[in-house]
Order: sequence, then structure tokens, then C-alpha cells
Amino acid sequence: MSQQQTLRELFAKHNQGHVFQFYEQLNTTEQEEFLQQLKEIPIENLHDIFQQSMLQLQQTQSHESILPPAPQDIDKLSTLSSEEQVLLNNFFVHHFVTSFLAAKVI
Repeated sequence: MSQQQTLRELFAKHNQGHVFQFYEQLNTTEQEEFLQQLKEIPIENLHDIFQQSMLQLQQTQSHESILPPAPQDIDKLSTLSSEEQVLLNNFFVHHFVTSFLAAKVI
């Protein structure tokens, strides 16, 4: 089984299969980099990590003080090109993992 298929199955098992939505639109180098990034995500523990972070958040401050209101031009996201959507998706995956690593939750 290929690395891609293994990761697809693993992420699907943990209800995160959507991260592969634009995978086929990446070139070979981008696909390899994307798979490498996905390998670094502790997907088996992701739910527990999320629950821990939410508990810490609730104990320290309210949601309103952390989440700013959505921008008024949020509807412009639907006009992004496929390439821009892939880049945005990769950014969020990278940001998510980096935030947890920086918080030393893992």
C-alpha cells in the first residue's frame, strides 16, 4: 500500500479525509511535501489534543475574547481559485499543527 493510500485511510478513519480534497491538483513535489506534513500530524491523538486544548481554553478565558468577529468579506473565500484553496488549506493544516506544537500540548 502506498504512503498516500495509508495516510488517506488513516485520516478518513479519524474523520479528516477532507484534507485530501485538492490533493490531485498538486504537482508531484507538492504532493510529497503535503504527505510529509500529514505524517507529522498526530492524527490518532488529534481528538484528545483538541479536547485538552478546549478544556484549557474554557479554564483560562472565554471564547469571545479569543475569536474576533468574522470579516465582512468572508464570502470572497468562495471565489478563490483551486490553487488558492489548496494553499489556504495547507496553511491551516500547518498552522494547526504548529500551534499545538508551540503550546506543547502534544
